[in-house]
Amino acid sequence: MYYLTAAKRLLSILLLGLVIAACDDAEPSEAGGEGDVGVADGRGDVEGSDGSSADVVSQGDVSKDISSDDAVSTDAISTDASTDADGPDLSDADAPEERSEALGELDLDFASSQETPGLFIGPLDLRADPSALSSTSDDGVIIAGRGRFKSEGPKIYSMRMTEGGEVDAAYGNNGGFQTFSTGPIGRDFVVLAGAIQADGKSLICGNVRAAEMGRSRLFVARLNPDGSPDVTFGTNVEMPGRVFFDLPEEKPNSLCWALEVLQDETILVGGLVAANNKMTPLLMRLRSNGALDESFGALGQTPGVVLHQIDPSNNWLYAKIRELEVLEDGKILGLVDSIDGTTGQANGYLLRFHPDGRIDESFGDDGEHPGLVGLALANGASHEVFDFAVDSADGRIFVVGEHKANAEPTPSRFFVHALDSNGRVVGDFATAGTYILDDYNAAARAISLQPNGKLLVTGSAMTHPNPALQAGELLVVRLMGDGTLDTSFAPSADTPGVFFWGHPTYTFYAARAVLDSVGRLAVVGSSPNDVNQSPRGHGFVVRLR
Repeated sequence: MYYLTAAKRLLSILLLGLVIAACDDAEPSEAGGEGDVGVADGRGDVEGSDGSSADVVSQGDVSKDISSDDAVSTDAISTDASTDADGPDLSDADAPEERSEALGELDLDFASSQETPGLFIGPLDLRADPSALSSTSDDGVIIAGRGRFKSEGPKIYSMRMTEGGEVDAAYGNNGGFQTFSTGPIGRDFVVLAGAIQADGKSLICGNVRAAEMGRSRLFVARLNPDGSPDVTFGTNVEMPGRVFFDLPEEKPNSLCWALEVLQDETILVGGLVAANNKMTPLLMRLRSNGALDESFGALGQTPGVVLHQIDPSNNWLYAKIRELEVLEDGKILGLVDSIDGTTGQANGYLLRFHPDGRIDESFGDDGEHPGLVGLALANGASHEVFDFAVDSADGRIFVVGEHKANAEPTPSRFFVHALDSNGRVVGDFATAGTYILDDYNAAARAISLQPNGKLLVTGSAMTHPNPALQAGELLVVRLMGDGTLDTSFAPSADTPGVFFWGHPTYTFYAARAVLDSVGRLAVVGSSPNDVNQSPRGHGFVVRLR
């Protein structure tokens, strides 16, 4: 994917083969070497045990379920809480509670004590790759990721920031930070998603290398509102607040990529399982205490766990559930991210499930693959998908990501693709259903829907001299409901409707974005500067007003 020359695609496919091969028995090396399975990090790369990165695109399929037809998502990452767009004048900086729609400029009241108001970077003694973001009820944010403080080994960290963009010193065990491990020092791990419950408790998920080299264990952690581990979650006395899953049991190799909290406080976990030379999309449901909910997927091999193979005949398909959303009728929609290892072609899919985990065969028009809809971009472009959102007013589905035309070499393009509630392309959205931001080598990685139907799409350019870092200027685009640029957003920009912002010192890899209750957009990600060491740089939070 990322600067997809023919040679690099071949390398990606070879590396993907090595990852899949690790699902078979592999001789562990002392340093976690040749037998180790690569671990997909928050950028979709596959990361080796030495922290090096290989450009393998990861994408996949979705199996999903919830306990009852009336279950409702409360995941703060995918839920926008902005107010109605018909409110008072947005330019009133003295009354932020009255704003209802972002103007498309840095919010200088956020992190105002920092060198660049509107941008929180660091702290500089913490190298971090934050990849989870949740908005709190008081318009603060909680971020989480993989971090390494000076003189310490890598740990999971969580940080709470106030509405004003300051670190909340009362949070956690380390002056505004909560740090904790998922096993012995030196064992590699990644953090890939987060969510927040209605009671203010936060969830973090990812994976950690298992005791046997070449394997990995999926984990989910839950923290109290003050950042301390929630001892009611899980039964591990030595590591309270954390649950681990060996999937499949005999040769564990699994990751979590998505979390969704339901109204009854059960938790949907999406990701993948690698076994038998296949990487299969995974969906599981946990009870509120962290135990597997065995009433979910009860007909499967492991109650509580649903696996769904998109193409059983294709052993080289690397697939995962990247994002989840529970619809108003209780059905589960999942974004699937996949790559065909035989061709290097990356493709996005949507899968829809009934609340009990059965495939919803009424979704899509492909009789051969009921419940599955493939994204059809112009010219059959290879594309990686990162996020999606559903418009509750009309059921339209908007998927964002980056795509490349098949002719190589070519830059990546930031795209938004629109489908109706049954998975058919919305032909009158933008151009034949797809908006493409031309003239930028960039990727769209997050989408938020405003209550007035406008789309805020966040990503970043990829202008860093080292293309492996996939970082550059911050990009936020606002579209009208028909896919045209909203020129009232960032009206003074070179391209009205497109907020494009660079910094003299830092570049940005935007990972997540969320709207707060008054329509301001918080963006989290990393400012990488070292591709050979993980974490690669410092975390950042930007807020737009």
